[in-house]
Amino acid sequence: DQARATVPVNATVAAETSAAAADEAAAAREAGFRCVKLKVGTADSPEEERGRVAAVRGALGPDVKLRLDANGAWTVEQAVRTIRSLAEFGLEYIEQPVAPGDLRGMARVRRDAGVPIAADEDVSGVEAARRVLEAGAADTLVIKPMVVGGLRPAMEIAAMAGHAGVSVVVTTTVDAGVGVAAALHLAAALPEEGPACGLATGSLLAGDIVVWPLVVRAGRMALPDGPGLSVELDEAALVRYATVTREVTA
Repeated sequence: DQARATVPVNATVAAETSAAAADEAAAAREAGFRCVKLKVGTADSPEEERGRVAAVRGALGPDVKLRLDANGAWTVEQAVRTIRSLAEFGLEYIEQPVAPGDLRGMARVRRDAGVPIAADEDVSGVEAARRVLEAGAADTLVIKPMVVGGLRPAMEIAAMAGHAGVSVVVTTTVDAGVGVAAALHLAAALPEEGPACGLATGSLLAGDIVVWPLVVRAGRMALPDGPGLSVELDEAALVRYATVTREVTA
């Protein structure tokens, strides 16, 4: 099948205060993102968590998708209670609401919380992904090629998910340009365009090792036009960062 020329991507909001998170969300909306991921699970109280999510939803408006990422911060009971209290904000899904390894607990959250659940840290390889699917623990699998062993295992996981009626989201591990390009090609090659992918992470780096870093326009990332991964290594940057690495590890 022909790969898609562009892939939808999400922005990430991690600011701790409601006001700062709302500002980041508003900036993402103005930049054309149609999906925002908000990091949660660090608030001091359920009221503070709710206020922060409400502020971000208010900044985004009703038409931009909002997903939450708890990074396994909650117990099963906390997850069910918290997610139910946040459901009114029109959430696309909750990513990894409970600690990795507790598939029975995550399946219970999926059953009882009323919002779709995505597995992230639990998707550490092909067999791990199979266990998530067999447990009925997720509506979406988050696939990180660098975590699961590369592009071939990632494609195998995506195929397994498709057969199970589960969507997939391809993300980076905050990789440099080569890793982002690989993940982008994977996302573009999937049979159907699914939810927005977590590939817009280049701005989190101090620099890159490719001549032309991949950019986001109107919430989508375009495949570079060229052979292979279609990226050109920046030889000067490779030398510079290799030198820094040697100094740090010396």
